[in-house]
Amino acid sequence: MSNKTVLKWFAAGFTLTLLLLLAVVILISPTIGWAQGDGEENPNFWSMVVEDPPPGSPITDGPEGHVATAPLVDNGAEQSNWESMVPGDDTSSADGPEGQVAQAPLVDNGAEQSNWEAMVVDDNPYPNAVEAIEAGYQSPLVIPAADFSSDGSDPDGFFFSFSGGYVNGDGTACLKAPAYLPKGAHVTSVYASLYDNASGNVTVNLRRVNRSTGATNVMAAASTSSNSTSIQNRSDTSINYPDVSYPTYAYYVTTSLYHANHRVYSVRIYYTEP
Repeated sequence: MSNKTVLKWFAAGFTLTLLLLLAVVILISPTIGWAQGDGEENPNFWSMVVEDPPPGSPITDGPEGHVATAPLVDNGAEQSNWESMVPGDDTSSADGPEGQVAQAPLVDNGAEQSNWEAMVVDDNPYPNAVEAIEAGYQSPLVIPAADFSSDGSDPDGFFFSFSGGYVNGDGTACLKAPAYLPKGAHVTSVYASLYDNASGNVTVNLRRVNRSTGATNVMAAASTSSNSTSIQNRSDTSINYPDVSYPTYAYYVTTSLYHANHRVYSVRIYYTEP
């Protein structure tokens, strides 16, 4: 037998062996033969796909655990989840960080507006922010004892009582406090609640200082004249330079307390509006 004949019979035998092996594999696993070609979908693939929950489902599984979902709202337009949580025209009270807070009603002025504009009251009597602040301050201007601080000569020479609301001397205390009077105001009187049960008097002065020259003037002085175990309300109605002029002048009050029984509780400055 020639070599060519041997090679031909070897190739035929090898091909037949491969066909037999392929037939055996097909018989053992039939899905391999038609899973890709019979037109049917692979059920294993769709078993791994999570279908969308029906509308209005209360919870859904997510990487953070069970998370409540907002119900769908059909208002005829697209909206985000944030918009679905924004209340509509319900004017009843709502929970807020300050407790029950009434919601501002929506204002339809015929034009687009932001939420901030909806909260602005059209008939605001103080359209200017400065006017609104000044409207909150009316005569008298009250300066509490807590406003007083040392002039620096004896920083530890005074004591403020949390429970008593007064400042008293503890050495040689020279104290000062700002007086934020309205522009153009006319000062009419100065009152001070003082305690004096030691030698010497307790005096509170209202002063002004010129911003250009540094010259100072005493406008009023309320002072004790005798010792007492009660609070004394002293006053001065004879005011020097009574008209408040900004920015030419700045205004402040001063006092000196040399004893623990010298106290200042408050200072009241009465004035009239221009």
